[in-house]
Parts: sequence; C-alpha cells; structure tokens
Amino acid sequence: MAYRRLLRYVNKHGWLFGCMVIFALGVVVSKLTAVYQLAAFFSGVFLEKTMQNPFQSAFLLFLSASSWAISHYVMLVCSNTLAVKVLAALRQDVYEKVLMLPVGYFKSKRTGDIISRLTNDIQVVEVFLMNVLIELLVQPLTVIAIIIMMVVKQPLLTLYFFSVVPILGIVLGIVGNWVEHASRKVQGHIADVTSGIQETLYGIDVIKGFAVEEVMRDRFSRHNLGYLSSLLREVRIRFLSTPVAEWFGSLGIIIILVIGGLMVRQGQIASGDIVFFLLLATVLSEPLSLSSTVFTTLRKLSPALDRIYEVLDYEIPDESTLPSLTEVEGELVCENVSFGYEPGRLVLQNVSLTIRPRETVAIVGLSGSGKTTLVSLLAGFYTPTKGRVLIDGKELTNYSGKSYRHHMGIVTQEPILFSGTIRENIALSRPEVSFEEIVKAARIAHADVFIRKLPQGYDTLLGDKGAQLSGGERQRIALARAILRRPSVLILDEATSALDAESEQAIQDAMENILGQQTTIIIAHKLLTIMHADRIVVLHEGQVVEVGSHKELLKKGGIYARLFQMQMVD
Repeated sequence: MAYRRLLRYVNKHGWLFGCMVIFALGVVVSKLTAVYQLAAFFSGVFLEKTMQNPFQSAFLLFLSASSWAISHYVMLVCSNTLAVKVLAALRQDVYEKVLMLPVGYFKSKRTGDIISRLTNDIQVVEVFLMNVLIELLVQPLTVIAIIIMMVVKQPLLTLYFFSVVPILGIVLGIVGNWVEHASRKVQGHIADVTSGIQETLYGIDVIKGFAVEEVMRDRFSRHNLGYLSSLLREVRIRFLSTPVAEWFGSLGIIIILVIGGLMVRQGQIASGDIVFFLLLATVLSEPLSLSSTVFTTLRKLSPALDRIYEVLDYEIPDESTLPSLTEVEGELVCENVSFGYEPGRLVLQNVSLTIRPRETVAIVGLSGSGKTTLVSLLAGFYTPTKGRVLIDGKELTNYSGKSYRHHMGIVTQEPILFSGTIRENIALSRPEVSFEEIVKAARIAHADVFIRKLPQGYDTLLGDKGAQLSGGERQRIALARAILRRPSVLILDEATSALDAESEQAIQDAMENILGQQTTIIIAHKLLTIMHADRIVVLHEGQVVEVGSHKELLKKGGIYARLFQMQMVD
C-alpha cells in the first residue's frame, strides 16, 4: 500500500518515467548485444578460429558499448530528474499538511520527531528514488532477457544454473524481515537524537545558566548510543545480504563450469556456448548482487513511508465546506464550556463568559487554573468537550477557523520571529501592505525608534529567532505585527511578563494606544499591568470564580484581592 501511494507521485511525471523505461530497455539490449558479440568474437578468434573479419565484430562491439553509454546517461538523467521532482512534491505535501495540523497535534508530539519525519524519513525515500527505483526497472529486465537467452541456447544447463535461486530468495526474505524490523528501531532512535539537538539549541540559555552541560551531554549520549547501537545492528544485517547473493552467484558459475564441462566432453554443447553462458552469468552477477541492496532498501523504505503517511493521513476537520466569517465585530461568548486534553481530565469546567465587542478583558489566576486553555478555545485552536464558543452570536465550530483567525492577532509571552528582515517580520500578518503602514504599526508599538538605530533599519536581517535583539525589542516587533493586522480580536498572552521595567513600560504604552479599538483579551501574571482593563476574569481550578473591574474585585476581597496584595508585598 505504501509503495503504491509513492507510485502516485511517480505517475504525475509519466513522460519522465516513460523516457526512463525506454532508455532502460536500451541499456539492457545494448549490454546483452555486446555480450553476445563478445562471446562470438572470443569463440571465433580464440577457440574455434573461424572468424574471417574480426575488425567488423570489434566495430559492432564498439557500437554496442556506445549505445549502452548513451542510453545509460539519458536513463540516469531521467530517473534522477524524476526522483528530484517526486521528492519536492512529497516534501511540499508533508510541509503543507504540518501547517494544517491542529495545535493539539504539536502538543502531543515532540518537535524533534516531526523534524525527523520531514528530514530523515524523506532521506530514506530519496535514497530509494535516486539509487534503487532505476535498478528495480533495469535489473529485472536484465534477468528476464538473460533467462530467455540461456533457455534458447541450452535449457538443461539453464535449469541447473538457476537451481540456487529459490534458496537465495528464501534467505533474502529472512534477511529483509530482519532489516525492516531493525530499520523501524533506527528511525525511532534518530527521532530521539534529532529531538535532543533541537531542544538543546532551543534551550541553550537555560543549559548555560544552570551549568547543566554534563547532564544534557549524558542525556544526549544515551540517545546517541541507542541510535548507534540500533544502526550498527541494522548495518550488520543489511550487509549480510550482499555477500550471500554474491556467494550464490559464484555457486551458479561453478555449476556452469562443472556441468558445462561434462556436457562439452560428451559433445552435448559447444565450447563457445560455455563462454556465452559464463559471460551471461557474469552479467547476471550484478542483478544478483544488487538484489540484496534493492531488497533491503525496500524494507527500510516501508517504515519510513509509514511514518511520513502517518503525518499525511492525520485526520483534520474538513473546513472546505464551512462558510467563512467575512466580518467580525468581536463579541465572544462561552456557554457552559468544559474542556480536557485527555479523556476524564477536565481543565475547564462549565465556564460561561461574555466578552463584548472592543472590550478589554484580562484573565488571571494561579498557574494551572486554565487561563491559556480558555484563550486557546476562544482562538478556535480547540473544540470544547462540552458547551459552545460563539463569535458574534455564531457557533465557532460551524465556521472556518482559518477565516476567523484572519480577524485575530496574537502576541505570545515568547515573541516568535522568523528568519528575514524586520520589515518582513512585521508584514507577515499582511504581506501586501505598504512600507508606510509597516512604519505606522511600528510607531504605535514603540518600535520605530530602535529599529531606525539599527545598521540597516527595517531591512536588518534577523538571526535565529531574532537573538541579536533584546526581549523588549522582539516583543515590540511582535506587537507591531499584531497591530498591522488590524484585528477584531487581539490576544496578549502574558506579553510583558518576562521584560525589564523599561521594556515593560514601553509595551504598556503601546498597548494603551490600541486598547478599545478591538476586542482585547489579556492573559496576565503581573496584575499591575491589567488594572485598567474593562473587566477582569479570575479562574481557579478551571472555573470562573470572579468577574469585575479592578476596584470591584478589590472590594470583594476574594482570590483576586489576595493575589494583588501578595504582589504588592513582593
């Protein structure tokens, strides 16, 4: 099944495959023609000495060799062009599917495992397409042609020669099963290694800050040794098949020499026919030797394709038939919403909340109270386990989530910047906008001044995650990106919690410029930053326990008042 699905990609480039087949036939015909002419030349000149014009036969050999070289070159160009195109299409499909996967998928999978599927597993497919696919075409054609030529020439000797093939097939089948099992373990261990590298690069500041280099080294060493062990086992098994196939090929040649010699002595076959058989057997040694490589590569391909198709086949809600939200006022309503990431474990329980258009609402609570989960539901990242989420009176699940998020902007606690220039990062939310609009958004976010001080200004190239900028600068660029979106719903997920006082004040000033222009939802840990919110929602153990303004909640003397008092004391 996995192989058939891969062939669908191949079939999209039928003319390349057809070209490959035609010139593969040319390779086989020219090679075997050369063998026939070489056998005739050797017999006629050295054994039977009946050839009158050896130069004519040598010229025909030259033509056959030239035909083989040309056919081989064109065949390789066609096959590798086909491989490159198929790989590009497969890689594009996997990447596009990753973009469409729900947020929950990434919460349940390690980033390194996903990267491994995009790189290491596709590399296995690349090896197959580049090196093995053409052999699957050429070598069987070569074997079939050789068998026909042998049978026509001497059926009995052919039968003796191929008597070893059933045994070889059984042995290769056993080895192939071992290789497939070992390859699955290798792919699992390499995902661990990839994940370890990714986590180290992502958290290098924490590793250095806690001086835990040795801990991380030991952890990676365990993953690396596990990968090494599984890979060495796979190598030992995989390369077992090649000498086995070659040994059986040598056994076939010995059979030709022994039985053929007896037949020559008894006058049942000419000595020139033995030369012809030996040359054919020599040519046949290549398919026999490659058969093991082809067979084991196919066994490695199966688990790699399974891991790739696991991503491609992940079921996601089909939103193509759902209507789009063309206009959003920004009223958000939760009606008795309950939600859990795992069956039987609810993070939110019977949450009811109404957020009016252009209202600024802050959501606060202790860690684990469900703040981020509630906002994720309001953003349409998850579907409630129970209850409904409505936008402007319309149930969110009845509309395209993507169309809804076109009207939404988000600034996370850790600002996410991408490779490219500052201009490109701000314009990510609306790539078509003019430079003047980008600058306007940056000014509102209090980012224009520091951007213009950079050597290339807005055209400054950012490194990995914008590491050369401070946390406050990165956050202001992220805020400018959200402002440029002109969202109807703006989500600020603890956007100032990790900043110094100066950067925090700059972000606060920027936020004051935009509050009230759209529905704004703020997840806040520092309660001083949300004192001017229209309403504050307090979550505790997955439930809404308090709702009101800063002053109202202080008078109430509940959880919010205690949290605020604790922060004031600190």
